[in-house]
Amino acid sequence: MAVRAVAKISILPTILARMVGSGTEDVTVLLDELEGAGVFSRTADGVIFSRRMINDEKLRQSRAAGGVESLNNPNVPRSKDDGKDTFKGSMGVSFEGSPSSSKEYISPEPSGSDDKHITSAFESVWHYYLEKTGRNPKTYSLTPTRKRKGLSRLHECLKKTNGDVEAAVSLMKIAVDALADSDWHMGRDLKTNGKKYCEWEDHLFKSYEQMEKWWNR
Repeated sequence: MAVRAVAKISILPTILARMVGSGTEDVTVLLDELEGAGVFSRTADGVIFSRRMINDEKLRQSRAAGGVESLNNPNVPRSKDDGKDTFKGSMGVSFEGSPSSSKEYISPEPSGSDDKHITSAFESVWHYYLEKTGRNPKTYSLTPTRKRKGLSRLHECLKKTNGDVEAAVSLMKIAVDALADSDWHMGRDLKTNGKKYCEWEDHLFKSYEQMEKWWNR
């Protein structure tokens, strides 16, 4: 069966159809037409990939390597910082090369257009979750803990998608869809006696590993 690679994750046609709001049969037919027209290529395992994206990435890495090598040139100006291994992320938070850098992301106050874009992306996933799980937004609040967990997972998805916000949101929504499709977690399984196990912070986005498990269900 044909699969499509997004952010190094193989996505089956059934999941792809859900992402684009179409039927599996229609998506399969369209994929066949695109392949016949030479729009994309496949790996030996049948995973679809874009030749142009591969070539663009090779070019980017080549240019990046050239930038690093330029540091060996004594004529290149050096920064006047203290040399501490610290960098600032796109949301204005500093990360240091120490064990503390692996701690969960803590959301700062919005400080620019990038922050607003991230906030908007996060909120779209939150509202999607409420809709798919049937949660009442008046009684199921976006607490600081839930927001922290969600933003952590969003930033992890952004790393996998090389900063593509829409692709990162799609990855999180795939996890939400998988949870919503689980009879056990949604309380539809008779063995649960109607009890749901679909808490945002406990059963969906508690950790990256948990989110990844939902991708692969």
